[in-house]
Amino acid sequence: MAKLISLSEMTYIEGTMKISILVINEFNPNNSPRPSRIINFLKSKSDLYDVSTASETSFQGVEDFYFISRDKPSILSKLFKLVLIKLRLYRLMFWTKQKLSVKNELICKDFDLIICLDLSLLPLVFKIKKNAKIIFDAREYYSRHFEDRVLWNYFYKKYNTYLINEFMTRCDKVLTVSPGLVNEYKKEFGIDSELYLSLPELKYPMFLPYKQDGKISLVHHGNATPSRQIEVMINTFKYLDDNYTLDLYLVKHEEKYYKFLLNEAKKYSGVRILEPVPYSQIHEMLINYDVGVFFVPPSTFNLMHTLPNKLFEFIQAGLAICIGPNPDMADVVKKYNIGSISNDFNERSFAKSLLEMSSEHINIYKKNSTKAAGVLNSNSSGIQLGKILDDIVN
Repeated sequence: MAKLISLSEMTYIEGTMKISILVINEFNPNNSPRPSRIINFLKSKSDLYDVSTASETSFQGVEDFYFISRDKPSILSKLFKLVLIKLRLYRLMFWTKQKLSVKNELICKDFDLIICLDLSLLPLVFKIKKNAKIIFDAREYYSRHFEDRVLWNYFYKKYNTYLINEFMTRCDKVLTVSPGLVNEYKKEFGIDSELYLSLPELKYPMFLPYKQDGKISLVHHGNATPSRQIEVMINTFKYLDDNYTLDLYLVKHEEKYYKFLLNEAKKYSGVRILEPVPYSQIHEMLINYDVGVFFVPPSTFNLMHTLPNKLFEFIQAGLAICIGPNPDMADVVKKYNIGSISNDFNERSFAKSLLEMSSEHINIYKKNSTKAAGVLNSNSSGIQLGKILDDIVN
């Protein structure tokens, strides 16, 4: 009889057997860093894994794809959904025509492992799993996801808590994005999750010293949502001189808020709001700047404990960093000595931390970021993911 050696080798006497893995998420994985990095790792190990994806868009280079149609409810159906949630008729609310369609397609398949990246899809995953093991990637602290919004607290908080208790606690492995979330999932739900950082591809950055021409270019990229209070970064320019510029590459989510930011930016000649660049071009965009900034007052638990993709993308581009005192980000900045951290979450404090970054400081931080990039990249997260898969399947 053929004898298994290990998953990492998966070599059998009679040949090679592959692990069948489904990666499932709601949105387009090509434009979402964390799902795309997981799928790319699995693709790179094609001798070990047969990869399938299920989402609203197929992933480039993965042929086995299952379409998850996004619900497009009318106003009446939205109201009916809220009634179902309030009455805690969660199963009736979840199983839409679209969800039933993809369930009927996937239930005919057999997977060894399912990696789910959205809490809202866990009921579907448990319906189609059969003997598959389940890894859930908790990219947010879901019971407090949009806690700064009254309607979310009134309707969706209990629903998310239900999904966590009913499904997330039964997953074979839970990953999450920051130490703060690891601790809180254990404290509130008794879930032992593992920290899995979302690290970009190693770009072998060269140290590009600060130009020392008196001008300091700042950059930020990401979603423009009211919870992030991006206007605080903009209004920091009340306290900065003409030697500072800030380019914001923002993904528009809410038209009203985006227009508000445009009006705020017009107050300062050094601030520009630009169109977001494709995910594949973020690195080439970032290397043209001196300092990556992410100043986000903690309007939610998730934002207090954020450890975002952009932080590691700044590092991979060899930038100095300037952030607020969010503890998980601050720990990374301190550990690698790559930037400045403001004392608190107000515009004046953030401006002070920027003004205190001399050209000498910027060069030290940029040089240290370049070194840290050799550690904080997808090679190291790939090794971790490979071990996780090894442990869960064997």
